Amino acid sequence: MTRIIGLALLILGSMLLYTGIQGSPGDNKLMGMILVPGGLLFLLSSSTLSFDPLSRKLTERSGIWLLFRRKAYDFSQFQSVLLATEIRQVNRRTVRTFTVRLKGEGIEILRVQRHRSYLPARRTAETAAKLLGIKMIDSAHGSEVVRSPELLDRSILEELAGKGAIPEPSESDASPRLRWKQESGGHEFMVGSPGIRRGEWSTTGWTGTLGLVFLFVTGKRYFIGAYKTDSFHPDRPKYILVSALFGMIGFVAVLGPLIWSAFGKERIRVERQNIRFSRTLFLFGRTKSFPLSGIEELGLQEQELYIRGDRIDFTFGRGLSKSDRNWLLGALRYSIANVSS
Repeated sequence: MTRIIGLALLILGSMLLYTGIQGSPGDNKLMGMILVPGGLLFLLSSSTLSFDPLSRKLTERSGIWLLFRRKAYDFSQFQSVLLATEIRQVNRRTVRTFTVRLKGEGIEILRVQRHRSYLPARRTAETAAKLLGIKMIDSAHGSEVVRSPELLDRSILEELAGKGAIPEPSESDASPRLRWKQESGGHEFMVGSPGIRRGEWSTTGWTGTLGLVFLFVTGKRYFIGAYKTDSFHPDRPKYILVSALFGMIGFVAVLGPLIWSAFGKERIRVERQNIRFSRTLFLFGRTKSFPLSGIEELGLQEQELYIRGDRIDFTFGRGLSKSDRNWLLGALRYSIANVSS
């Protein structure tokens, strides 16, 4: 952002300076002489961190051409790599970013890099943690997940293989919403619809009210037009089409969340090399498949379960009770360990 501002000031200053030299009246020449150096300051000012594994030194440089400020740190001064969410205001918009920082004892926290999405930030944090040989603390999704540097690339397959025999959860401990089918080619879990919870009724009430207001204000003339015009009027198809469009918007906005809560289903299938997640609503659905070798984390967060890796960030099981989430987590770990072996 600093370089964009600098480039804009440099271009504006150059234009004013040129017109001033050409004899344009006013203070164009003076303004140009002020803006051009200012733009260069913004354009050439930057900050960077460089890692030297041989000398085990990290160097921070900042200023014009990175010459004004230079500070060196020993790798041993850092204790952890922090990956966290940061909310920023950019051009009057709220932007969520993921920031990677280095934390040590007795030194200021250094920012390594900021990303717009989670997965690139995760890869940056892992690289820094492995290079420095320190733990990584990931709090980007709320709860903290602490991972030591030697285990950052360990897949869920390697983790479970090192734990020996994993006890099989009892199906009687799960609610009727969860069904588990064990087959020779894989294990399949069916997660039933969560049902409409008490809090969703109030949310749906507000959403429904706003949807009805939207329909009335925006679609009034089209609804009326569709019924007032005779069947041979050339505008009748247009009125009917727009009426149907507004009706579908209102239907999805008001009833969509309720329909998913009442009838939506999830199916999870653990196979020898992959895990597949299918979400279905009546005849519609979508499926995502992930290689087990690329999953580094399988765990719980707030109201759902998650799997994560260098290129995987996926959540499922939302709406399950705490006991059902714990049961499903244990059953998945058992299935992955046994099906993939």
